[in-house]
Amino acid sequence: MNMTEEIRIITYVLLYVIILGATMLQFGNQLVWNRDAGLGLADDALGSVDFVKAHDLHGPIFNNYDVGGLLIYSLYPREKVFVDNRPEAYPKKFFSDVYVAMQEKDEIWKTELEKEKFNMIFFYRLDYTPWAQAFLIRRVGDASWAPVYVDARTIILLRRVPENARIISKYEIPKSAFGMH
Repeated sequence: MNMTEEIRIITYVLLYVIILGATMLQFGNQLVWNRDAGLGLADDALGSVDFVKAHDLHGPIFNNYDVGGLLIYSLYPREKVFVDNRPEAYPKKFFSDVYVAMQEKDEIWKTELEKEKFNMIFFYRLDYTPWAQAFLIRRVGDASWAPVYVDARTIILLRRVPENARIISKYEIPKSAFGMH
């Protein structure tokens, strides 16, 4: 390789690094994988839990895998979780036959709802598994549940029962906010 080729390669590499660096500086905070990079909790990470505590909301809670640890950390022993992110703590059949199945099939959801008497759904809304997104869409559209809190990471829905009427009347988020009509 002659000197001219080496200079051209170095120039291309430097241009690539400069363009990539400028792009990351300009758009890096909008990238899906670059949410709150760093150590510790994001500034608003506990907003959903603070909402639960401030309004003295109670379970039983149906939550997804991703927020179980947060709920245990923040609400235990006052509230129990349905599932958390310790797969070894649950039988394999629980995940396939109950947890995922109740998000996929409304008849299983209704059976588990009757059994567990869920009062609150507390969900990491960026759970992009096919069953989670479909479940959330159905629950937001379900007249027996009211979305009362949403932030960049979580959504909270309360069951429409007399005990929740005051909170729902004050904080219910309209379906139109979710692109549902």
